[in-house]
Amino acid sequence: MADLFEAIELRKAGIKDVILILGKTTIEQIPMIKEYDLVQTIDSLDYAKQINELNIPINVHLIIDTAMSRFGIYCHQETGLDQTIEEVIQIDQLPNLTFKGFYTHFACADETNNHITLNSFIYLKP
Repeated sequence: MADLFEAIELRKAGIKDVILILGKTTIEQIPMIKEYDLVQTIDSLDYAKQINELNIPINVHLIIDTAMSRFGIYCHQETGLDQTIEEVIQIDQLPNLTFKGFYTHFACADETNNHITLNSFIYLKP
């Protein structure tokens, strides 16, 4: 879902499956993430630390910014991969956040031979 309130509407409508919030939820609204059993996207170590300080355990997904420069933990070049990995490890160690997964938004996903997309895929490939 794009935001917290769309996610809450789905939950109130009876959706029992996992609901991932793609946008950023304000710190003041984080208790509703727990109340409605939602999954929050984390876009930075700072945001993760702010949420963790609330002492409210929630489930999270990380977004990795591989080329769009909009939203996410920065990882545009292979040379920055070590820093990205370090940030992910630090987020994973925060006691009130349960890391459930990560995702990215490829800049040119519909172009199969685009070098930006291919490089982004290579950086994230396990």
